[in-house]
Amino acid sequence: MHLIEYLMDILSKIFSTQSQKSSTNNIDEKSIPESHSKIKILSVECLLYLQPTPEFKTPFFDIPQSIENESSSNNSTVLHSIFGKDIQDEAIKKLMLDIQEQTVPLPLWKVTDILTSKEGAFHDSGCIYINEDFILSAEDSPQNAWTLFRVMIEEIGHFVDYLLRNKYDTLQGDAKGDEGTRFANAFIYHNKLLQRDFHFANFHMQTDTGEIKSFRPQILKQSPTEDEKAKTLLYTEDSSDDHAAVMLNNGKQVVGEFFKIRGGGAIHENLTLKAAKAVNIVYDYRLDEGCAWPDVPCENGNSIETCYFNTWRNLNKPGTLAYESHHGSKQYWHSMAPTGEHTNQEVIETIIEQVKIWFQMAVERGEGDGGFWNKTGDDGLFHIGKILHMVQDSFSPSHISRNNSNEIMQIQGYNLQDARKHGKPDKQGDSPYALNALKYSKKVLTLYKVIKAHDSSLQIPNIYLPLLEDLLRDEIYMIQSDRKDVLAGGTLDEFKG
Repeated sequence: MHLIEYLMDILSKIFSTQSQKSSTNNIDEKSIPESHSKIKILSVECLLYLQPTPEFKTPFFDIPQSIENESSSNNSTVLHSIFGKDIQDEAIKKLMLDIQEQTVPLPLWKVTDILTSKEGAFHDSGCIYINEDFILSAEDSPQNAWTLFRVMIEEIGHFVDYLLRNKYDTLQGDAKGDEGTRFANAFIYHNKLLQRDFHFANFHMQTDTGEIKSFRPQILKQSPTEDEKAKTLLYTEDSSDDHAAVMLNNGKQVVGEFFKIRGGGAIHENLTLKAAKAVNIVYDYRLDEGCAWPDVPCENGNSIETCYFNTWRNLNKPGTLAYESHHGSKQYWHSMAPTGEHTNQEVIETIIEQVKIWFQMAVERGEGDGGFWNKTGDDGLFHIGKILHMVQDSFSPSHISRNNSNEIMQIQGYNLQDARKHGKPDKQGDSPYALNALKYSKKVLTLYKVIKAHDSSLQIPNIYLPLLEDLLRDEIYMIQSDRKDVLAGGTLDEFKG
């Protein structure tokens, strides 16, 4: 007991002197550099989705005969999930028939120089205005070509929504949320575009010498990599309004739907970076990958990597690790209720056992779970990062409902929640919830630091696990006494789907 008391004394001193302030690391996708050349884009040719080709198929339209089959509602069901349940099935059927007969109206592409380096394009009433610098930057850069492709396919999604609501129906208005993002993901997934090379548009330009030429930007399978591409597609639909007023060169003001390069909103990375700086622990690829891992898990839990492509591909496939983490049996990785019937207390016990396993893998050396634990130095920080993700999520009100004393009242389930409503609290990096998440992230990191700083005789479970368990039960996952035996799951009304 002397060793435990000694460590507790060290911890209490460190916790009492830790600063509550640290700098913020804003993770932001790079903007497109402005062009200063005299090259001008004269015209744009892009028929993605609207005219199926052997290279690009129209999602949910593989067999034209299915349009005539009244019993086949899959097309309508999926398109409703993208463009809204308020659109009539008849409108979707008319759109599909026009695509089949190649009589569907096409968007009018207009190249503009009025947009900023983070504004790729916007749609307004059947016209897509596209940033000239985005086009020019894509000629020799596969990375920028991928960004340009995303710009164009998302704006085509806005255009299709416009057709459904104005030509094929009389609803007018706009789909709820960002239908452009949902549409782009469906098109990319359906055509397996992360896994092959392809061209997607043709641009005609006039060079500074007056020469007229054309170019077709190419997307390469390996540049960006599958994971790098998938990272730009996962968790991109946020609560930001994508409408904005813009003044055209002719003086007309229009309100368009924009493709914007936004900050990553990487709340776990930002909180973990702050906590690591506060307790003087290095923040590198190990903590960075670890604190993201529960969102984008790999089958090998020791590989110090995240798997964006597999998560993007498998997120809705039951039985896969991506699905189980977000929708199934491993939702407790996010401090949420796994599928099945479990009381709040039972979920807490599952969470604590998982934290203890990961903490032991972080501190000790061993073999199992697909590989070696903690091979060298501070590789164990990867597993600590996983724990921090779980702890940080526990303070998000869309994950766990707490009373004024910070006691748990209900552990919620994701499956009844609206994805956009669920994600909103997770992006509030300066909220009281985030401050609590930061506070206890520092405590977990400090415990790890103290244990690792002592000789190996202290790095045994019966020394540090009681300390860890006390922290978890008494400060992080303490529960209101009358809520222990209540079934976990459900959701607060504000997050309901």
